[in-house]
Amino acid sequence: PPAVFAPEHWGPFWQRVGRASPIPLLVGFWPLRSYQQAMRVHNEVPGLVIPGPLLKQLEAAGVAARAHGFALARRMLDWARGARNSGIAGAYLIPPFKRYEEILELFEEVVQA
Repeated sequence: PPAVFAPEHWGPFWQRVGRASPIPLLVGFWPLRSYQQAMRVHNEVPGLVIPGPLLKQLEAAGVAARAHGFALARRMLDWARGARNSGIAGAYLIPPFKRYEEILELFEEVVQA
């Protein structure tokens, strides 16, 4: 999948692959900055599905939505580290709409861990 926003979305993909892949699989994480951005991604980017509960959390977070979205990205990176037995060879961060500087804080945290 191009990006994963919840660990439970990986399972169906992994099942469809047949629980074995001839090549290493990387999972992508897109740190969400706002409810509006999440809705745009959900509605306009083919193949990306943002779970309804996450959309509601971002909407409820208001101005704190970026912090919420980045906290989710941190949790997803932690999940990916422990999911090697589920076919994940590694992870990559997708910069929100080419704002590469915004993922530097996540990258720095991963390197330090």
